[in-house]
Amino acid sequence: MATLQQCNPNGKIEFFPYVKIGFEARPIEGKEVVIEGSVAQKFFHFLSQSVWGKRVERLYDLQGICVRDDGVELLSAFIPPHHFKMLIKDFGDELNYVVATVSEWESLGCNEVILHLEES
Repeated sequence: MATLQQCNPNGKIEFFPYVKIGFEARPIEGKEVVIEGSVAQKFFHFLSQSVWGKRVERLYDLQGICVRDDGVELLSAFIPPHHFKMLIKDFGDELNYVVATVSEWESLGCNEVILHLEES
């Protein structure tokens, strides 16, 4: 199991909507959200200082399974959309727009949000 301590606290953070059926998952193309800079740093700090960090590590199975096109290794967690909305709401107003985005994803069949954190 991976931990948040293995992540780059200054890296980009990506949220990808997926439709998972059995063991197969497919992305909803072109609908991802990427945060970077100070917002990503604040979000990472929030994760590492709140109960959500342990949930991401243990309940949502943080693990290294992919590499971004630019060669950066990622640690990924698999979160149900309704839990992901709670996470975003608990973070605060800076990512409020993401809650509406997740509702749109759900209307497109999203039943899993993959959170990608850059590995350090």
